[in-house]
Amino acid sequence: MQPIVRRLDAYIKYRELNPNRFSEMLGYASPEKIYRLFREENAKPGVDILIDISNIFEDLNMQWVLTGKGEMLKKEAVSCPPGQQGGGPEVQEYLKCEEKERLIAAQQGHITALERLIEEKEKRVQEKDFIIQELRKKITPETTRGGPFKETGRRKAG
Repeated sequence: MQPIVRRLDAYIKYRELNPNRFSEMLGYASPEKIYRLFREENAKPGVDILIDISNIFEDLNMQWVLTGKGEMLKKEAVSCPPGQQGGGPEVQEYLKCEEKERLIAAQQGHITALERLIEEKEKRVQEKDFIIQELRKKITPETTRGGPFKETGRRKAG
């Protein structure tokens, strides 16, 4: 396992997640991208995966993930209330809410992208429908004689 993957694994375990849940939080339809990292010996996460991780897990120090330098968590990531320096239930609940908000924001981004894709596809369908209509207008009995649309009952003189 590559050092970068070992660091991601350490973070996943720190967050008490598994690769499946981690993938869900990243907004992936399938956990295969993450499982591949742990399954294949020389696998490394691509830029897209690293960007997704950085966008969702804002407490994670990406310099640490990439290079191993520094601490796993950003220093400003968790400001615990007095008396809760160990990360009591209130802090854990706060982190869960923050995590949910980041996941919702990421999902909204995915939804917006999918809506744009649907609009593009609908425009292409309309263009194709227009072309089909125009081609149908051009089809006449004269243009189809002898072709796949020839009228039955008539034979070509030959």
